[in-house]
Amino acid sequence: MTMINDILNERGNRYGDFSSNATTTQMIKHALSLGENAHNLTYAQREALDMIAHKMSRIVNGDADYIDSWVDIIGYAQLVIDRLKLQQDEINQEITENIAVTENTPEIAAQLQRLEMVDD
Repeated sequence: MTMINDILNERGNRYGDFSSNATTTQMIKHALSLGENAHNLTYAQREALDMIAHKMSRIVNGDADYIDSWVDIIGYAQLVIDRLKLQQDEINQEITENIAVTENTPEIAAQLQRLEMVDD
């Protein structure tokens, strides 16, 4: 049990009192849940915000100069950004493919050709 107590003491010195941290984290999470669009967030977005709330609480209850806590906040935000960019890329790819398929159908190709002739 001594090893566990040593770890808990070390973490307490770094991040502050667990009870204070829990209270602060839960209050931040509650405030976020009151947002008008909170119910529209994906699970990944919610989890990232939960983890960011946790890191914020550690900063204000413990060692605010501990760089890893700040880096972790950036990391969780970057995970969401990466997912959003991937989704946007997939949407753009699908649009591009649909346009290519549509333009290659004989009826659409004929309509485009007629429009080009009218435009001349």
